[in-house]
Amino acid sequence: GLIWSKPFNHYINTKKGIYYLHEDDLSDTPEDLETLHKRFKERINNFREALKSDKPIIFIFHYGEKLSRCHPEEFDALYTEIKRLRGDKQMSFLVIDTAQSLQPKFQDVEYYIPDFLPRDYVWHVEAYRYTKEGIRFESEMMDKLLKLARLYQ
Repeated sequence: GLIWSKPFNHYINTKKGIYYLHEDDLSDTPEDLETLHKRFKERINNFREALKSDKPIIFIFHYGEKLSRCHPEEFDALYTEIKRLRGDKQMSFLVIDTAQSLQPKFQDVEYYIPDFLPRDYVWHVEAYRYTKEGIRFESEMMDKLLKLARLYQ
């Protein structure tokens, strides 16, 4: 079931362990629940279109203790499936592992493991947002992303 988490200000799918962290502008109302459904339908459609596109794509996966409830092998399966669906079209992967628990195994994946952050780091939590470590993380992550983007210029 889908429940509203008042302390964290977002929806949680308790059956699948999905935390809708990017939806903190919503509240526990029928209108906002409809907004959530509409947003995810659009995101799924955008993802499908991106997979078909001939343009280069950078996929970003942030693996963290409070962000991802998936196991490392599930990322491996996702990576393999995206590669299969995209075929020989240009793409890159940036994996951000703030939990420091993934083992880099793919040659064409850029892994960023910021060992200076708390393992439970979440960028939008006020306690971390404007800390020295948080700003360092954001800067280094953007540098890595820009490096990948330059591959396609």
